[in-house]
Amino acid sequence: RGVTTTSNYGAYLATRLELTDQLKVILGSRYSYYKTYAHDYDKDNLRSARRAELDKKVWTPYLGLTFDITPNHTLYTSYTDVFKPQNQRDVSGNIIKPIRGASYEAGIKSSWLDDKLSTTVAIFHAQQKNVAKADDDNTVLDTGDQAYVANATGVKSTGIDLQVAGALSSRWNVYAGYTYMNVVDPNANGSPREDPRHSVRLSTTYRPDIL
Repeated sequence: RGVTTTSNYGAYLATRLELTDQLKVILGSRYSYYKTYAHDYDKDNLRSARRAELDKKVWTPYLGLTFDITPNHTLYTSYTDVFKPQNQRDVSGNIIKPIRGASYEAGIKSSWLDDKLSTTVAIFHAQQKNVAKADDDNTVLDTGDQAYVANATGVKSTGIDLQVAGALSSRWNVYAGYTYMNVVDPNANGSPREDPRHSVRLSTTYRPDIL
């Protein structure tokens, strides 16, 4: 069997600029350093020599714009780079390269009933390359683990997101959300994706009088 370990270190830089009373800009970036390595273990659970190693240093920028239509309604849009290490390996035991891509989002945030209720309506689009996919029935050399390949053609997802949060009382809060997402995988020969097209979220919190 094979065991893959990833160490990830990072730091953030961010600033908020007020261009006008209504228009704001958020600029930011994350510096990430990660190192992924894999060891194989024999049938006696003894670790063998390190089989694969991958390390990377990368900056992932972020840009956001907000525009206050009224004191209670704000338009926003954002862009961010996508960088996500993976721990899957190919048939030769090499670690699959990190997911790279970009994510875009735009929407409107609103508050109602003297800020007791808030809503968000957003659309989003993301593009990702190097997403690990099962390599049919192939296995990693010497371990027998499932082998993977990187989807070089990329995966695209587009959808809408709706959120509602409100206070039923000073102690009771509720949250509900719905997301529709359409995922397009141009790799016709790849394994079927299992991304949910519809997802619903519901949660609530209550703080008793004793707290």
